[in-house]
Amino acid sequence: MTSTRTDPSTRTARPAGRGIWRAGLVAALVAAVLTTLVWLLGQLTPATWEVAQGGTTQAVLAPMPAVASVVGIAVGTLALWLLVRVPRGVTVWTVLAVVAGLGSVVSPLAAAADGWTGALLALMHVVVLGVALVVLRPAGLRGRA
Repeated sequence: MTSTRTDPSTRTARPAGRGIWRAGLVAALVAAVLTTLVWLLGQLTPATWEVAQGGTTQAVLAPMPAVASVVGIAVGTLALWLLVRVPRGVTVWTVLAVVAGLGSVVSPLAAAADGWTGALLALMHVVVLGVALVVLRPAGLRGRA
């Protein structure tokens, strides 16, 4: 029986972006499930699930948080994919993600028709930020190596 060894220098490098995009898909699914769960549990509270937008009141329906979280994760994944190629790019991405994520908490607190709705929507923003940091950041660190 003969064994063959592959010379490490002849292996093709896996594109850095593939792992980041795969992590983005996982993060989007997790964020969508968690924000939907917050919305479902929020139905047990006195939240009205109404927000003021452009002088009108809009109801927050079940798919809205999931769709918004997928869009947010997609934007974060794209930013990470671009930044992982520059020196300290993952650090820059992390700072931008935290600033954007925590900054986005202000909007639902200001636009919500009641405190419960504002708190639950703000919680959803923090959940999406947490998922991004836990799932995407490690993929970015692996992708730059």
